Order: sequence, then structure tokens, then C-alpha cells
Amino acid sequence: MLRTLINQRLGRYTITELLGRGGMAAVYRATDTVLQRDVALKVLYPQYSDDQSLVERFTREAVTAAALEHPHIVPVYDVGEHEGMAYIAMKLLSGETLQDHLQRVGAIGPDELCRLLAPVADALDYAHSRGVIHRDIKPGNIFLCQTPSGAAQVMLTDFGIAKRLDAPGLTTTGALIGTPDYMAPEQIAGRPVDARTDVYALGMLAYRALTGRRAFDGSTQDVLMGHLYRQPPLPSAVAPGLPAALDPVLLRAVASDANSRFPSAGAFVRALGDTAAAASPAPDLPMAAYALGAPPPGINSAPTMVNPAIQIAPPPPPPQITSAPLAKTHTTIGSTGRQIVSASPR
Repeated sequence: MLRTLINQRLGRYTITELLGRGGMAAVYRATDTVLQRDVALKVLYPQYSDDQSLVERFTREAVTAAALEHPHIVPVYDVGEHEGMAYIAMKLLSGETLQDHLQRVGAIGPDELCRLLAPVADALDYAHSRGVIHRDIKPGNIFLCQTPSGAAQVMLTDFGIAKRLDAPGLTTTGALIGTPDYMAPEQIAGRPVDARTDVYALGMLAYRALTGRRAFDGSTQDVLMGHLYRQPPLPSAVAPGLPAALDPVLLRAVASDANSRFPSAGAFVRALGDTAAAASPAPDLPMAAYALGAPPPGINSAPTMVNPAIQIAPPPPPPQITSAPLAKTHTTIGSTGRQIVSASPR
């Protein structure tokens, strides 16, 4: 693991606080001594710095993320190496993740979910239009924060395992990259991925947020087999208060066959919102705002609010794979390994 870096310099950055650790990297709060601003600095662990292929991938992923300029994608400021330690400098966010919010409240209603997912879908459609697939959509990578002016903002984070569609060689053969609860069948089986892979993950995220339950329970292997061979239980059966009209929308998003899914993240969220509105003529209880609780580990910030005014943006048989046990590594931050299964909090 990393030696103590607090108060140390990495190039132009002075590290001030550890924000979190992942399987391949740690994230620090740091001060950019040139521009005089705080940043989130992701630093690759030293034990991986000797593997040039990993360092190159770490850098390549930073370049991929830096090319995405969207109001709901966390910007990458800089990438570099100092005394053998590779790092990526990103915008420092203040707030909490959707994962933290769901752990506190259990489940949320369709209207609230659509308000939160609309900016995420817009960000994904933008990335997809530029040939970039996220591959790790999950509640922990959706950040609920506020701008310096106090405006609410939803941000999509961690394009650390993003894949360019025009760069097929980025992932080592046989690699499994992502978070089991949200991985599409083609991702698990090592088949080509595209925008519909992220749609599947967004559908699984919506299932979790609306029902308060994961679609598949059990060990990592059980969960992966569920994605490959089973259909999730009907959402309205898991959460009886949920309108049954939402069932076909959610199940289409997580169809095993990518051709049966919604063609884009935006199309899915719009269908979800339209169906929820038709199924519930009376609006939800007003959500003037909900207070975000204590910041998650590694986030030093005051509670913030999410504004309900966020609007929805306008717009085969299962594969045969072996069931050998999979390696399981915590990789919430810095997902850059050869065989990686991210086991984030559920």
C-alpha cells in the first residue's frame, strides 16, 4: 500500500488528507500549488508502478476521461508521475454518493429517482456519443453534491475503467471488470460491450433504488450467474407499493439480450418517468429537498441538499461460461487490475 503521503508533494500537488482507498489506488485531498485550488488526487499504489502496462492503462484512462466535457461528469484536470508514483488530479466534490443515501433511506420513489437519474442518463448518452462506455455504473459512482453557489448537482464519477469502443485492446483477455450487482451478461462473459451495457447497469441501479433490494442475492458467483441465466423478480412483487406498470420498463432495461434493451440511457429514464407519471396521477408528496447525511468515508464536507427542480432531460440463449470461482478484490477507487470484481457496499 501507499506510504504516508500526508503533507508530501507529488509534483505540483501538496497532499493534505486521505479520502479513500481502493484495490489499485488511493484518493487524497490535495492542493494544486500552481492554481491554488483543492483537487482529488488519485494515486496508483507503488506495488503496481513497476508494471508498465498498468501505468499505461492508468494514464490512458485519465486521457479518456479528460476528453469528456459535460456538466454532470467529474472533470479530470491533470495526469502525471512523480518519483515513480502515477497520479490523476480531478475535481474535488462536496456531498455524498447515491449509495450513501440509499443505505440511509432504503428505497426512493420513481419521481425522485428520475430526477436523480436524468442528469446521469444525459452524461452517459454524451459519453456514448463519443465512443466511451463507463462499465461501472452503480450508486457509489453517482455523487449528490452542490456547486459553490449552493445549487444542487448530480455528478457521474469514476470513468476509471471506461472503455473506448475504438480501442479493443485496453482490457486483458479474460479480465472481469466492474461491480457484480450491476454487470451486464456480455460484460461478465467477456463479449463486446456497447452503450446498452451501461443501460443494463443503470436498470439494475434503478431496480435497487426503487425496491430497496438487489436483483440477485448470494455470493459473488451466485450474483454473476443470476445476471447470466435468470430474470430478476418482478419489482412490484419485491416492493408491493411500486406500480406494476413499472415492471416491464425495468425488466426491459435489464434484458439479457442487449438487443431487447432500451437503445440509450435517456430513452430508459424517459420511459421510466412517463410510465410512473401515468401510473400515479396524484404526485408524490412534495420533496422540497432532502438532507444528505454524514459524508461518506473519505469525503470531508458539510451536508448538502438535492433540489427537486432537477428535471428529466428531454431527450438468445444465455452464454456458456465456466463457473470457476472468481477473484474478488475491493476496487471502488482505481479499478485498473487484470481481473477485477468491485465489491462495493450494497
